Amino acid sequence: DRLREIRGDKDADDARDVLEKVLALFDREAAAGKKLKDAQKALAAKVLLKFGQLSADEVKVLSVDDKWLADLHARVDGELDRVSQALNVRVRQLAERYQDSLPAVDAQVSELSGRVGARLRAMGFAWT
Repeated sequence: DRLREIRGDKDADDARDVLEKVLALFDREAAAGKKLKDAQKALAAKVLLKFGQLSADEVKVLSVDDKWLADLHARVDGELDRVSQALNVRVRQLAERYQDSLPAVDAQVSELSGRVGARLRAMGFAWT
């Protein structure tokens, strides 16, 4: 519509050139889209023809080895990563929990018990 409006207007030469180029690009895009659809249809027909010529072993290789086993391998890797990370977290938790040895913990308990006893005796309470 705009191109028709400015077709004879000498002041709109630039706009007319741009619009004509845009229209040409739209036409090229539509032609490329049609070409793509035609190529996809031809490829689908060739695949269907070739699939009918495959032996049972070739179908097995294509469907099981190339597709299912690759998917299974990816899932197993993912599960191994998840389990590995969970174990790593658990080992860190245990390392933090048991970082002090039992004799060190006993010594700390004895020291703190002595402090508590001294404070209680200072307040007049008996501490055994």
